[in-house]
Amino acid sequence: MLAWAAGAFVGSAMAAQLSRCAPLGPCLAVGVAMLLGTAVSLWMIPHPMWMAAAGLLLPLPIGCANARRLPRRGH
Repeated sequence: MLAWAAGAFVGSAMAAQLSRCAPLGPCLAVGVAMLLGTAVSLWMIPHPMWMAAAGLLLPLPIGCANARRLPRRGH
């Protein structure tokens, strides 16, 4: 669970830093990619219900939070 959240956090932070435009799009792209990866993992390997819920609910809010927290590149 911690690795999924950390992956979304670090990935969206890197996407925001590398973005030449507003960081929301790249951060959401990373969040969606993490969400899809989590869904595939949950489908292939049984997990507890709390872990499935948290894994599906956290990546997008973490990506959005990073997009708002980090300034745009060059500003």
